[in-house]
Amino acid sequence: DQAGVCQRCESPCSTCVGNGTNCTACESPKVLVDGACKDSCPMGQYNTQHRVCQPCPDGCLSCTSASTCSACETPLLLGGGQCRESCPDWQFETELDGQRICKACDSSCWKCFGSGSNCTACRKSLILDDGVCKHWTDGCSEGKYANEERLCVPCDPALGCKACNRQGTACTSCLEEKFFWKGVCSDACP
Repeated sequence: DQAGVCQRCESPCSTCVGNGTNCTACESPKVLVDGACKDSCPMGQYNTQHRVCQPCPDGCLSCTSASTCSACETPLLLGGGQCRESCPDWQFETELDGQRICKACDSSCWKCFGSGSNCTACRKSLILDDGVCKHWTDGCSEGKYANEERLCVPCDPALGCKACNRQGTACTSCLEEKFFWKGVCSDACP
């Protein structure tokens, strides 16, 4: 106190300065919040291993440590324990319990949209066919070919192909009702 006489800290303070209510540490299980002992940390703060409440990182509404957010301020997204403006390429934006979050795309996708299985770009050596990443050996859907960007695109419709070459300029097979002749499918034999 002001007279220089030691005073007992008031419970639940385990140590204090000045008067007996300005806590510097708390009795377990209480936590220290701005010089007072409380039952838990307020929103926007986390409990350290020393039972002292510290502010969450910028953009976090709540967190479990100085580097791990558990909820974000609007309009930020939660991904990998971080609050961010957008998801990285291999993740997509979705909502869980009212919180915008980033979730992983399927392992074959490099980028996806709306769900983990709706690919918009594939990992190396895979081709993209209607939102699905496939191996080159599986080929594209009927009537399509894989272009240089590894995207399955329609064969030239004027050719009438069931399947076409890698440039889309010649048929390699025809629909059942068509006849194949020199890379073109036609209604009758020449």
